[in-house]
Amino acid sequence: MASKYISRSNFYSDIFEENAIPSIYEKIKLKGDDEAFYSPETKLLPTSKIYAFELVPNYFELQVKDGFFCTEVFQKYGYAINLTGYNSVDNYIKSEFKTSIRKNFNRTKNKLENCYNIKHEFFYGAISNEQYYALMHALHDMLIKRFKERNDRNPVLENWAYYENNTLQLIASKKASLLVVFSDNEPIAITLNYHQKKVIYSAIASYNIDFYKYSLGNLMIYKLVEWSVLNHYKLIDLGYGNFSHKQIWNNKQYSFNHHVIRTEKEWFGKVYAIFIKYKYQLINYLLSKKVNVLYKNFKQFFKGVPNEEPLESFEIKTIKINNLSSDEIEKLNQINFKKDDYLFLRKSINDFIYTNNNHIDNMSIFKANTEENVFYLKGEKCSIKLTYTRD
Repeated sequence: MASKYISRSNFYSDIFEENAIPSIYEKIKLKGDDEAFYSPETKLLPTSKIYAFELVPNYFELQVKDGFFCTEVFQKYGYAINLTGYNSVDNYIKSEFKTSIRKNFNRTKNKLENCYNIKHEFFYGAISNEQYYALMHALHDMLIKRFKERNDRNPVLENWAYYENNTLQLIASKKASLLVVFSDNEPIAITLNYHQKKVIYSAIASYNIDFYKYSLGNLMIYKLVEWSVLNHYKLIDLGYGNFSHKQIWNNKQYSFNHHVIRTEKEWFGKVYAIFIKYKYQLINYLLSKKVNVLYKNFKQFFKGVPNEEPLESFEIKTIKINNLSSDEIEKLNQINFKKDDYLFLRKSINDFIYTNNNHIDNMSIFKANTEENVFYLKGEKCSIKLTYTRD
């Protein structure tokens, strides 16, 4: 159908990524909040008979311009953190978390902070060009490795140039932010957020997969809640996708609706709204039957993930030893495991640190002189021998 008859747009991208409200809407505000707000920029729309917007969060109260009517069609569910009534992140956790989940989170968080030199930074309103591109490169690299590990596609990676080219200015104008978790000076988890008045949307997040045992996804949300409460935000939007960390943290499930906006006399708008309704009913039914998973597995079985090199893999044999004697150490070469040549050791080192509660500064790593790909990890209380065989 000709685009001049139906104007289509992604409301979610418009309001957060572009910080603009489509011009067909007269007013927007957060439900339960008396203050109506307007974007500093309005997205001008082409002249059309029907306006269709996908992914409209129903926590917004929207009013269309006079003479137009809006039909709302349910699309999918999203997840959010409603901060109303909370004055600290710890207060939120105590109120919303089950005791077992709270204890597990605190234990993992404390283990990370006791074993590494962890710091957190929130880049909002100011960031140097050099640091910005370094962090975006790190986030890009994390996403690539995570989705290679999952053998899956990611639309963010397919449109990475858009995010890299646009986010710096958004951070400078306080329309976006980067929340970063550092181990020493190395970023190990990053989330890109968009800001719209009293709502912050956690849009793109990833972490170094070598730290997977430390539940960095939960830690990032913890720091995001902490910052948002201190800065008087009312809602953190976690987006759609039923991931475990969203299930743990959310206290609000909301609906994404598809808006079909038309004039009263535009009869085809009614027909189009009915079509959209049945379209999403069919999609949600198929999703409930996991048809998408079957299709994905079927496609990957025959084609794999095109143009992607798999992660380099190793066969690892680990032998625990009580400790290394001085005589044994003299026969080994100590190495700087933080150098790029030894990054393949990082996961094994982190697993050793996690298991033995060993601080990274008290680790020594040695390479055998006479054996190929044999390394020794010496901790405070015990050591291990690692033998790597590349596949």
